[in-house]
Amino acid sequence: MTPEYPTNEVDSVRSDVEVKEGSAFMGTYRDRERFIPFRRRDIVEMLLAHGGLRTEEAKHNFRQFCELLQSILHFEFRKKLDLLKNAYFPFSPDQRCRRNHSPEELDAAATELFATMRSVLDCANFEDLSVANPGNAATGESTLKLKVLVEMDDFEEVRLFARGRYTVCAERDVLLGLRKRPIEYQALQRVVLMVRFKCREHFDRQERTHLPFTPGSTIVKLFKDVPRSDLMMLLPNSRAVMKTKDKLMLGVPAVAGGIPLLATKVLPAAITLFAIAGLYLGLDARVHENQLQELAAVLAGGLALGGFCVQQWMKYKNKLYEFQKDLSDNLYFRNLVNNEGVFHSIVDSAEEEDCKEAFLAYYFLLVTGRALTEPELDDLVEAWFEDSHGCTLDFEVNDALRKLERLDLLTRSPSGRLSVPPIREALRRLDYIWDNYFQYNQPLSDPQAGRGELTNDRIGRSA
Repeated sequence: MTPEYPTNEVDSVRSDVEVKEGSAFMGTYRDRERFIPFRRRDIVEMLLAHGGLRTEEAKHNFRQFCELLQSILHFEFRKKLDLLKNAYFPFSPDQRCRRNHSPEELDAAATELFATMRSVLDCANFEDLSVANPGNAATGESTLKLKVLVEMDDFEEVRLFARGRYTVCAERDVLLGLRKRPIEYQALQRVVLMVRFKCREHFDRQERTHLPFTPGSTIVKLFKDVPRSDLMMLLPNSRAVMKTKDKLMLGVPAVAGGIPLLATKVLPAAITLFAIAGLYLGLDARVHENQLQELAAVLAGGLALGGFCVQQWMKYKNKLYEFQKDLSDNLYFRNLVNNEGVFHSIVDSAEEEDCKEAFLAYYFLLVTGRALTEPELDDLVEAWFEDSHGCTLDFEVNDALRKLERLDLLTRSPSGRLSVPPIREALRRLDYIWDNYFQYNQPLSDPQAGRGELTNDRIGRSA
């Protein structure tokens, strides 16, 4: 039975929030993201500043509601974190405690790992960019001055997830740096990469022994501010190679500088060398005195040719090292966390997004003053972000309502209208859930006490 509340709580909630009566439009957008680009704490302050809660008591109760709801979701996501860590253990390249796993165990662990990751990343409002060839996910003009090659055959599975699209305007050098050309590209605020390498037998068949990775392992990485056109550089076996333009810039000067060297140094020295060799072999050949003088230039010509070749080779290698350094710098400064540490980060992000969605749905259902339909709530939240904060997004209203309904904070009428309990009743329901996660503190007089559960008294005596 729902308790009655003093009039002051009802009066403390505004009921003049604008919602078009009978609105049945719930927008679905291809160019909008589900990600809410504000912190959880900022969302609470933004809602309190909205004016739907009039009194300080109502605002205080709403803060308590948000804190309690956040604690419940944090406890639930901790279980998902444990699932991820346990499923990842057989594939981690950093594990210290090793044991042999059967192929069946590895397959089951891989299935659970990738399925749980997809679930958590979906809660964190990441979009799945994975396709048969991850290179297809890279769109637009590359921001790198190099070409990246990847041996896709090394991987058993590759998954890419991204969140937070934004546009970057930059400049690129053209005409050997004499001019600058403006470019515009799409960047991704966060990118999660999951790569599972093939087993050792695959690399043994290719006679590849000195590998920078552990065959059969799975690596997980989190990057920031990645240009979408350069996603391929994130793969662990990517390597920098020269573009055709760079090869021409090295090759044309080399040919232009080599032709005079061949004509003035190498060719005369070669003619003299052949003439002297013919004389010693008894062939009809004459060596003029000036040719004997040029014989001394043979060594100089050979050294000049050798030095020229070494110089061009070093230019080529230095250019490759420069490209590889650019690639390494891009990865170093964009990489946030690796392997098991990624799980903590994405679980925290998923918890953050779930909290924000639940706060928004509960608040606007509370202050609107009448029961809303699901499309009306969706449009109301999206319009508030766009009008009040200049942010366009696709609010995950279905996900938000599922959370409220699961926590007994949502009522659906037969006509599909939605309503939520007052704040103090919502606090009571959340507190009941929180207090009953564990029930080991029942008194000894309780007939259920002692049946596989420890009470506080028994814990104290056993300690």
